[in-house]
Amino acid sequence: MNGVLKHFKSATITGSVELGILWNDLHKEHAKEYGSGKEFYYARQKKASVERKALAFNNAINKLFLTGNPDYLAPSVNKILNELSPRFEN
Repeated sequence: MNGVLKHFKSATITGSVELGILWNDLHKEHAKEYGSGKEFYYARQKKASVERKALAFNNAINKLFLTGNPDYLAPSVNKILNELSPRFEN
C-alpha cells in the first residue's frame, strides 16, 4: 500500500498503527513458509495467522469508508472528488 492512506492512523480505526504497517504485516505473514523448523509447522497455523492480519486491515479500511465512525472519510473524499470532477455522478 503506497499512497495517500499509507500513513493514516487513528486510535479508533487502526489502533494507532499506520495502515501501511498493517498492510506490510499482512504481506510479511503471507510470505512466511511453513513446515518443520519454520515459525508455522502446519499450513492451517499460517492460514489462521494471515487471516487475523487480513481481518485487522480489512476492518480498518471498512471503518474508514462506512458510516458511524468518528474518522469516517467518505464525506471528505466525496467533496474532493466533486471539486475535481463536478459532473461526476455515482
